[in-house]
Amino acid sequence: MDPRALEELLIKCMRCGDCQAVCPTYQATRDEVAVARGRIRLLRAEAGGMEPGPKFREALSTCLLCRACTSRCPSGVEVDSLVMDARQRLAERDGLPLAYRLAFRILERPSLTRLAFRMGALLQGAVLSPAWKDGHMTSRRVMGLRSRAVPRLQAPFALPPGKAQDNRGEVALFPGCLTNYVYPQVGRAAVEVLRKNGREVVLPGGGCCGMPMLAAGDRAGAIRAAETNVERLRGVETVVTPCPTCALTLRERYPELLEGRDSHDAALELGKKTQEICTYLGKMNLLGGELRGRITYHDPCHLNWGLGVREEPRMLLRSLGLELGEMARPEACCGFGGTFSLKNYDLAVRINDKKLEDIAGTGAEIVATPCPGCRMHIEDGLNRRRMAQRVLHPVELVAMGYGGGDAQG
Repeated sequence: MDPRALEELLIKCMRCGDCQAVCPTYQATRDEVAVARGRIRLLRAEAGGMEPGPKFREALSTCLLCRACTSRCPSGVEVDSLVMDARQRLAERDGLPLAYRLAFRILERPSLTRLAFRMGALLQGAVLSPAWKDGHMTSRRVMGLRSRAVPRLQAPFALPPGKAQDNRGEVALFPGCLTNYVYPQVGRAAVEVLRKNGREVVLPGGGCCGMPMLAAGDRAGAIRAAETNVERLRGVETVVTPCPTCALTLRERYPELLEGRDSHDAALELGKKTQEICTYLGKMNLLGGELRGRITYHDPCHLNWGLGVREEPRMLLRSLGLELGEMARPEACCGFGGTFSLKNYDLAVRINDKKLEDIAGTGAEIVATPCPGCRMHIEDGLNRRRMAQRVLHPVELVAMGYGGGDAQG
């Protein structure tokens, strides 16, 4: 970013402290450096010539990029963008860790990503132990996962055979990495629901949306991912994704990343036609379904603070006849934040513990959330605390509702 433009953005902060009320890191640590105005003070000092030290790097590392402070800021300071810009400067200066470089190069190539996850599925028994809850494994303190519970890797998502009922249009499904390789059942549920409601589903291909690269400071890698996906999604009328982070990235980040490039107009067009799946289904006259059970709903940060979507997922759940018990703070971050929870697991657990307390307070049997990252982190917490709740994507519950019965069954 141009230094003058950066300074203009930084001086917008009035240091009012509104960000303290919503910052998950500050709520857990009460450290002024861990809140938006504290980070901005450090960024202004860096812009003035301060050499980045350990505290500066910690302040950048412990930002979840949740956008809560950006949404709350009366001056409109886009703190997440400023943090990512600073991470890019550090990455250009010091280089990315080797593990990140390898992971990102794999994610840029769908064929390598599929191979890596297939190998992981074959080898997971050697490095992971069965967890308390079915379908999960516990890390034997390898790969930076410490002792966290992770979902058992499955066969990658593939488009199930079949056709739409009463075809009323076509949509392209952009599953995202976690749906592709960790929660393929979400992709299958999405296809089932879309087909039952008259939408033919196609898989144009494509790889990672690029947000992991962008969040880590690898802007060049994020640009390559954006250009690949923009090209593969040309010509489709509507793009639907079950991942809020993918939706936010395709809608808002791609036009920023590709500004001044030949693909910029196509990125703008892609942003306009991309929708998160709960938002898309909420605009349709859905086929009715019925399901019994008491559930609660967790607002993913990138869906709530990023895209401003709150009611559509709840409307879907209520339409099934489910009893929705709201948490005290459904919008509070779960502590995942992508690589944040890998680099800062102890802090991520402290943030997650508050979410688990809120879940327990509802008496719900099911936690519904559209974000696969939130799901993975909440499931880890449920395993850690030996809590019996299940976590499901709303689209899975809609698909279950077409068969009727009990959500807990």
